[in-house]
Amino acid sequence: WVGGAGSGTRTLIEANGQLTIRGNWPGIPTVNILDTLAWASPERPWAVQQGQSLEGRVDLVSLSDASASAVLAIFQSGGNGYWLLKRRDSISVGKARNASNAFLAADQVTTKNTNEVLVLALTPSGQNLILTARVLDRDNGGAVLYERSIVDTPAFDPTLNSAQVAAITG
Repeated sequence: WVGGAGSGTRTLIEANGQLTIRGNWPGIPTVNILDTLAWASPERPWAVQQGQSLEGRVDLVSLSDASASAVLAIFQSGGNGYWLLKRRDSISVGKARNASNAFLAADQVTTKNTNEVLVLALTPSGQNLILTARVLDRDNGGAVLYERSIVDTPAFDPTLNSAQVAAITG
């Protein structure tokens, strides 16, 4: 694995088939996403096999007043991947292809914004990929605060335009 962190530090721990990325940004404000970003990627191409899921999780300690959002992303080399974007009163799911982002879904929903777990799962289904986004409550035994599944096909799937995203997310 190779990895990095914006202005802070990061630690990569691989054990029992799981990769844990720990980031630490004491006193570093988030001015742009790179300031408080920790990432890791395998040094080889990867794929999710039929009958399996790849799940990314991140603990959201607090979405502070100065933060616009928290993002959990699962990417391949070349910048292609999927993301879950959590704002104070909305949650969006999308994909990145060739340096462009597409919103596949957006919902107006308010959750606690503290002590949550953001989850993004990728599950192949034939030629399609099922994306499942969840927000879990760490204070309540992992209770589901939000869940949405989207099917991404090899065809041109419907996406939200900027006016639709703005109408939903503000």
